[in-house]
Amino acid sequence: YAYKVDKLDGGEKEAAEGVAFSAGVLPRIHAASSSAAKTIYDNTKVGASSTDFAEVKVAFESVYADMGLTCGDIGGLWNEGEKDYYPGAEPCTDVSTESSGSTSMRVLSWAAVALPAIVLAVL
Repeated sequence: YAYKVDKLDGGEKEAAEGVAFSAGVLPRIHAASSSAAKTIYDNTKVGASSTDFAEVKVAFESVYADMGLTCGDIGGLWNEGEKDYYPGAEPCTDVSTESSGSTSMRVLSWAAVALPAIVLAVL
């Protein structure tokens, strides 16, 4: 929703939906990084004077590792009409998997399954 509000001139509906999704994930983001949570909150709160999608995206990406997530878990914002990602909303790249060339198996909790969907919705 941050992308819709910032880049696609979304209105009150999109802003309100972003508020709802942000409220669901902000406590977990705050546990990982209070500054990332503040950035997301400031950009998606009710009455935010502006929304900077790039700031929101960077803030989320900064806590993926702390939340047991990877860029691949989240993905990007897909534009079905263009059959490509929206500009600036492409998936990020995991530094750790790039350098080692492999990924490790891990047990996923309900949060690891649900958080990617919530994070992508806020973005």
